[in-house]
Amino acid sequence: MAEDKNLDLSPDYLGLLGHLALLTLPCFTRWHKEKSNLSAWEGLKLSKKFCDLLYKIQTQISSLAEVSSLQDQVAKKVKLAMWIRDTGVFWRALLVLFDATFQPPTSQAIEDFAETELIANFAEVKPLFDGNELRKIFGLNGKEIGDKMKEILIYQALHPTKTKEDYLKEHLVNSTVG
Repeated sequence: MAEDKNLDLSPDYLGLLGHLALLTLPCFTRWHKEKSNLSAWEGLKLSKKFCDLLYKIQTQISSLAEVSSLQDQVAKKVKLAMWIRDTGVFWRALLVLFDATFQPPTSQAIEDFAETELIANFAEVKPLFDGNELRKIFGLNGKEIGDKMKEILIYQALHPTKTKEDYLKEHLVNSTVG
């Protein structure tokens, strides 16, 4: 979702998306998985892009439900930080839809947790290292770079004030001990 910067965020449009996403969940999930044209969708004349957006909304709300049910605060912080990063600037709008879906409303508690844990702006956080640095420092290639990047982002979520140098010190100490 984060890549579409031209998305209309007006309350009316978000309300429409939310209601469509919630009302069509059972039928739409089957359609999206099978990539088939269900007759129910033909009458709506929804574009593939719009249908994909509805599916993303549904999956993001489901993911947030999983995050909100976690009891382990560290796991909750990491999963919420990665969810915020994945949804980008739209995460607060999705909280509104989340409250419309689940009772009792919990979006304020989630938003407060994100603010308290310093992850509310995690979508804009730049990773401590870029791919080229990971290749040079750790000798990684291909998928290994993506895996290491995720590991570093989790580190950043857990330690928002730590620097690149802190990560290297801790990583070098951990790798020489093991």
